[in-house]
Amino acid sequence: MNKLTSYAIALASTVAVLTGAWLTFASAADPTVYKSQPVTVAAPSVPFLTGWYVGAFVGYGQGTGTPQLDSIASGGETWTVPAGYGQGPDIRRDGMVLGGQIGYDWAMDQRWRVGLVGDLAFSQIGGTAGLPYSNAQLTSKMTWLGNADVRVAYLITPGAAIYVLGGLTAAGINNSIRGIGSPDFFVGPFYSPTSQSESSTKWGWNVGAGFEAALDNKRQWSVFVDGRYFKLPDSKQAVKGFFDCHRCEESAIANVSTKNEYSVFRVGFNYHPGN
Repeated sequence: MNKLTSYAIALASTVAVLTGAWLTFASAADPTVYKSQPVTVAAPSVPFLTGWYVGAFVGYGQGTGTPQLDSIASGGETWTVPAGYGQGPDIRRDGMVLGGQIGYDWAMDQRWRVGLVGDLAFSQIGGTAGLPYSNAQLTSKMTWLGNADVRVAYLITPGAAIYVLGGLTAAGINNSIRGIGSPDFFVGPFYSPTSQSESSTKWGWNVGAGFEAALDNKRQWSVFVDGRYFKLPDSKQAVKGFFDCHRCEESAIANVSTKNEYSVFRVGFNYHPGN
């Protein structure tokens, strides 16, 4: 072996040793350069739809109600209007609702949830129609809507559920009679030239169904959509006016009733602080 070959072997050995030493030092100084780190995903701390939640929603509601002239009282006498003959055109009520809710859910097993939820909303659901046998118009409006419900949910996936709910309903209903015309321009035997209004709180019930799904991995935020049917007692109003008896004009009271049935569809968000 000549000197050139010996020098070449010595140089290669030195390079190999120095390269190995540098790689060992670099690996120790920064292990992430050569070792991939596992990706961890935070798991939800508690199952979906358990514990307290608060939310807000916006919705659209519709309602129908047929004004019914039940009777007219004048001069000590009362004329009962036969059912069907005193009906006016349907009042088509519609408008937006905006409100919030709070609830609590219990886990019955891995998929079933049972809970209580209460909500309160500002309402603009309303409409106008003519009164039967009269030249007046009735405007009916729901001003607010509140509910106390039982909710039963079924998880179709770990982060999504379908549910049914129902319970007690309270609503503020305002009915306003707007008189039109004068004794020379009336329609039917009764007319009411003045405006009159009546407000009351109606208690009834509701039933509905919906869907809720988590929006993040921890399931703290969720979106929901549902629809409900509401049944409230009829509104009854005594309308002051006049009764035309062809050659005379007497003070009269018309007793008017209106049904209160509504459907409301909502979409909103819930926050679950325990997740």
